[in-house]
Amino acid sequence: MRRPLLTINLQKISANTRTVIDQCRQKNISLTAITKCISGMPDIAEAFVAKGAMAIGDSRIQNFAHFEKIHCDKWLIRIPMISEAADVVRYTTHSLNSELATMQALNEAAHRADRIHKVLLMCDVGDLREGYVDIDGFLWDAEKAHNLSNLQIAGIATNLCCVSGVLPSLETYERLYQFDQAYTRAFGNATHYVSGGATSSYPMFLDGTLPEFVNNLRIGELLLFGEDTSNHRAYEGLYQDAFTLEGEIMELKEKPSLPVGEIGLDAYGNRPTFIDRGIRKRAILAFGRQDVGVEYLEPLDKDIEVVAASSDHTVLDVTDCTTDYRVGDVIPFRANYQAVLHLTTSAYVEKIIL
Repeated sequence: MRRPLLTINLQKISANTRTVIDQCRQKNISLTAITKCISGMPDIAEAFVAKGAMAIGDSRIQNFAHFEKIHCDKWLIRIPMISEAADVVRYTTHSLNSELATMQALNEAAHRADRIHKVLLMCDVGDLREGYVDIDGFLWDAEKAHNLSNLQIAGIATNLCCVSGVLPSLETYERLYQFDQAYTRAFGNATHYVSGGATSSYPMFLDGTLPEFVNNLRIGELLLFGEDTSNHRAYEGLYQDAFTLEGEIMELKEKPSLPVGEIGLDAYGNRPTFIDRGIRKRAILAFGRQDVGVEYLEPLDKDIEVVAASSDHTVLDVTDCTTDYRVGDVIPFRANYQAVLHLTTSAYVEKIIL
């Protein structure tokens, strides 16, 4: 088996998905399962749908090419570029939008393909990423979009936490409610999604404060990792260990803990600092920052300390370990959302689904 190796436990992901979807169904909330963290792995997308997800969503149009044989709605959750309109219409059923010019391009592409493409209008309620801020401008574009022959507005959506770190709250949802009411008064609410957020909205979902007008959530991290980075929470009843990275020891030697010589900037423009702890046993693994941010990895052996990493090497301190490690041994790590986001896009990391 080639290493570094990312092992993915599909049974644990499926169990998380079933638990969360059952909870959503009890509150009449549909779930769009987000696959962007796993770079279009169809086995995981199929598991999401098999456990009840009404749609799969991704931010990269290239990933949807892997999902063509999966029968469900497919949402592009990053607002489209005009230049990719034809592919958006070809590979997805829905897209999130905030520009009339883009929706017109999607309409033209849908007309050429003889199909209807559905859009959700993005509303910016405070995080200052994509979406309409002004309700009048929102209604103006919505009216123009309603007159496009091959486009259908399927509802509204918002995003939080991702750029400015603004958490979902009653105040942010009050703003979204204003958009929803304005839209409903103008156009009615037939087949109307109000997609109110992502994993970061799960705490409000659990404590009953998520407003009832929200009828869809776009969730990925919770299904894959059983946790919520934005709220620093791991949830009981969900698996947090579905992803494991294995690295192989290439070198194992005792060396000083304090570098010798003047310290400049490292390959990433940072000036590292070190503490003199005497002679320590150091292991070097065959992956680095080109593959993953090592700060997002947690050694399963709690006595291991991650010392540093360059683009292709990760250095560990194994001095205090009870295991007598040797060259060629494998060191496993728990990989979180941020780690897997990078690992799945690295061509140098082997991936295997159990």
